Amino acid sequence: MENNSIIRKFNNIEQFIKNRELIQSNQSIDVHGIKSVNLYLQPMENPNIGSIDTERFLSSGDVRKIYALGYITNDSDTPVVYYVDNTNNSDE
Repeated sequence: MENNSIIRKFNNIEQFIKNRELIQSNQSIDVHGIKSVNLYLQPMENPNIGSIDTERFLSSGDVRKIYALGYITNDSDTPVVYYVDNTNNSDE
């Protein structure tokens, strides 16, 4: 014990206590990797599947507004991206 501090260890938990106050607590956790799974992938029946994403920011008054939108489909090789600038606003 040094400067009214102790380290308490119990199983996989370690706690640092100073002046009767818990300063830090650590726990060791065993993490196992994901096992690979062999899946048979069937051809897509619907070629119109895609992905869409929006990027937002927190404006005044705690209102989230979109500043960018992008999407991609199986019909295109590159994503389409739109940015909101001074001439447009996210309400439009």
